[in-house]
Amino acid sequence: MLFGKHINKYYLKYGILFLIGLAALVVVDFVQLEIPNIIGTIIDGLELETLAKEDVVVFIKDIVIYGLIIVAGRFLWRIFIFGTSWRIDFDLRNKMFAHAEKLSQTYYSEKKSGGLMALFINDLNAIRMAFGPGLL
Repeated sequence: MLFGKHINKYYLKYGILFLIGLAALVVVDFVQLEIPNIIGTIIDGLELETLAKEDVVVFIKDIVIYGLIIVAGRFLWRIFIFGTSWRIDFDLRNKMFAHAEKLSQTYYSEKKSGGLMALFINDLNAIRMAFGPGLL
C-alpha cells in the first residue's frame, strides 16, 4: 500500500489517466534518443562524403517530426499526470470539506483551527505533489 486505503482508491479511479501519462512519457523518452542517432548518421555521412543533399533533407525532416512528437508527448504527460494530481487534490478537498461541515460546533471550539487549516492546505498539497511530481 503506497498511501493507504483512503488514497489508494484514487489509483483505481484515475488509473487510466495515469497510464496514458506514463505511456506518453515513455514514448517521449524513446523518441528523444533517436535525435542524437540521426545527427550522428548525418555527421558520419558528411565525414565519409556518402551522404547526398536529399538524404540530409530527409534526416532534418525526421528530426522536425521527432521534435513535434516530443512536444506533443510532453504536453500529454504533463496534462495527464499533473492534471490527475490536481483532480485528486480537488476530490480530497471536497471530501474533507463535506466532513468538516458535518462536525459539531463543540468540535471546533475544542480543536485549534490552525491544525485544521494545515490539513486543508499543507497536507493536501503534499498529497498532490506525491501524485504528480512524486509519481513522475
